[in-house]
Amino acid sequence: MACDCPGGEQYVHFEHYNSETEQFKFRLIRNEADRKRDEACKAMTDRIDMDNYLAGIIYDDIAAGKIPHITLK
Repeated sequence: MACDCPGGEQYVHFEHYNSETEQFKFRLIRNEADRKRDEACKAMTDRIDMDNYLAGIIYDDIAAGKIPHITLK
């Protein structure tokens, strides 16, 4: 199922419904590329004083070939 989440549409998996609070619990469906991106962003934020949002922008620019002489394996 797709949901319109902050940061864009993402696919989620329904996990649980609590009838007492009438709340649904979902979890994001993460593919391998998403997990690698998150891992790389965490490594950048651990080594350099920056937030995860900035690390994501840098990662996306490298992946798109916008930063010369740097590539992803």
